[in-house]
Amino acid sequence: MKTLKGHVSVLNAMAISLERELLFTASDDSTVRSWSLKVCISDNRLFSQSSNYFSLSQTLERVMLYVGHSSWVTDVAVEGAVLFTASNDKTARAWEISVRFLTFLFLVLCCLE
Repeated sequence: MKTLKGHVSVLNAMAISLERELLFTASDDSTVRSWSLKVCISDNRLFSQSSNYFSLSQTLERVMLYVGHSSWVTDVAVEGAVLFTASNDKTARAWEISVRFLTFLFLVLCCLE
């Protein structure tokens, strides 16, 4: 099993963009990181199965660090060239993936229970 080294706290969510060959991870350390999947995709093996869990079949290279949330990042999603993140700081953010710039900031005024 391979370990993703970079976050300093637990992971809360992951999203994969096969189009861009990237894995995104969201963490309690208030950051999102992207990881290159090029090696795994070229080998045609992203995950290997052992018992009841899946593990990365290769060590992944860190690509970018997305910083801006002031609390843990709870969710991450990818749509085309945009990375969407949601955080316990009551904001949702849209980032342009290729340049790591914040494109939109959404303030959550209330939450549904």
